Amino acid sequence: MIASPQIWRLPPVQLGVALALLFALMVPGSAAGAPALTKENKLKAAYLLNFTKFIEWPITDSSIESQPLYICLEDLTPFDLFLKQLVSSRSTIPGKRSIKVVPLDEAESCDLTYLYSTASVISPAILASVTVADSQEVDHLQTAITFYLDQRKLRFEVNMATLKTLNVNVSSELLKLARVK
Repeated sequence: MIASPQIWRLPPVQLGVALALLFALMVPGSAAGAPALTKENKLKAAYLLNFTKFIEWPITDSSIESQPLYICLEDLTPFDLFLKQLVSSRSTIPGKRSIKVVPLDEAESCDLTYLYSTASVISPAILASVTVADSQEVDHLQTAITFYLDQRKLRFEVNMATLKTLNVNVSSELLKLARVK
């Protein structure tokens, strides 16, 4: 019998993130001529996709359950293309909404919004959105999750007060990996 690698012994959330990272690093670059993404940005894309598995948005109307979950991005063409590749390659999770990646400036509403710049973003589409900041330098009033580096490792911080105002539920499995604010 072959000894099983240590990765399979990880808790489910860590295993999911590890497998998403492995996949992210194996996916070839997007369009020819497009700038390559760093490993850090590929990992952030994998995290964004995995966040959707561990956050529950409020269902106010039964028709919303059949609607896609919208991930809105600032204009990040290589990042956008890579995240779309990840979304299209994931297997459908029964009982979960499909995912659509859209540019923020074209969105009517967003469920999860990824902000990478310090520019002031004022869009009605993100008012009820779980906002994820690329780093601690990105300052937005409603930031719920913030990426940061700790000893060259990508981590994230969760702002529970913001999530409470958004009326979303976050899995305890996700919170185990986060620095909770």
